[in-house]
Amino acid sequence: MKRANRKWIALVLLSAFLLGGCAGSAKMGTIQKNVAQSEEICQHVVDIINWQLEGTEEYRAQRAIYNASGDERDMPEDNLEEIQAKYDELMTYIAEIDALKARIDSLPSVKDPNEALVLQAAKDYFGMLERALADLASIFDYFFATQDALEPMATFEPPEITTGLYDYSLYAGQLSQVVGQSQAKLAKVACPEYMKDSHADFAMRVDEYQSFCQDFSVAVQFNDPLRIASCNYRIQRLNLMLEKSNDAVTDDFNLQFHQVANRLNGSISTLRMELLANIKLL
Repeated sequence: MKRANRKWIALVLLSAFLLGGCAGSAKMGTIQKNVAQSEEICQHVVDIINWQLEGTEEYRAQRAIYNASGDERDMPEDNLEEIQAKYDELMTYIAEIDALKARIDSLPSVKDPNEALVLQAAKDYFGMLERALADLASIFDYFFATQDALEPMATFEPPEITTGLYDYSLYAGQLSQVVGQSQAKLAKVACPEYMKDSHADFAMRVDEYQSFCQDFSVAVQFNDPLRIASCNYRIQRLNLMLEKSNDAVTDDFNLQFHQVANRLNGSISTLRMELLANIKLL
């Protein structure tokens, strides 16, 4: 009976030693699996970036056609629903990366120095990836915030001009109200540091609309045809300037998309390949 007990104890100890010897390898397997899964996610994110960059070029090309023809059938279509869908898709990938990162962060430390280096590199890798995707999400967040701020102006429908002076006065007053609403909301938009210059210029262009409204009201009050004609020319110029300013904002958007793509395809991709290669050598 005692011998049987000793044999049972010996088997238990042997199993413990075997489990202990596999612990580090099991952690390496977890790292390998999570890092490998992130590669496909990164490619999906790069696809979103390419969609933004290619879509900008297509939109501007179509806008040039519209500006040349003046035909409303050539006007480029807004794709806010598609943008929202891409943002939702991005947030799904961010959640997946967060889950993978959490699994790596929860792994206990290992004694083997080589495996310890791999574990730390994996944590660094997912940290880099998490920050890159967060930077991408912040661009979308800023875009949606500015779109919300500009909604009063974008949805403004001027009154039909039927009775001359009164209608012009009503138009100036109503436009002033919606511009004021957009100004107040735009001032509250949280602007990323890299967008501050283009954001400030865009806000200034919106302020110019408010100045126009005041000058137009004066022109209407004096019933001055020359001033009214000057204001009509001025608002056309303001629309062009706002378009140029909007292009500058978009260029800053795209610059950030480019930079995130460079990180995903550069340092992050390199670290991922090194991790997977080193795990195979352990």
